[in-house]
Amino acid sequence: MTPILDVDLLPGEAEWQRAYVLLGFVIHGHHHGYHKNIIPLARSEPCLKICDHSGVEPVLG
Repeated sequence: MTPILDVDLLPGEAEWQRAYVLLGFVIHGHHHGYHKNIIPLARSEPCLKICDHSGVEPVLG
């Protein structure tokens, strides 16, 4: 099982924003590279936490 990233350790807003961009890129690549509509928990859970922290809606896929 792939470990889930612990985003609670991000020190500042710049890191939260960077994590949002990077995870979005990884999720986009997974979705379009594997042509699957299911995003693995190891990628989706941290993305949802980041969205909640930042007050933005998740865009997965």
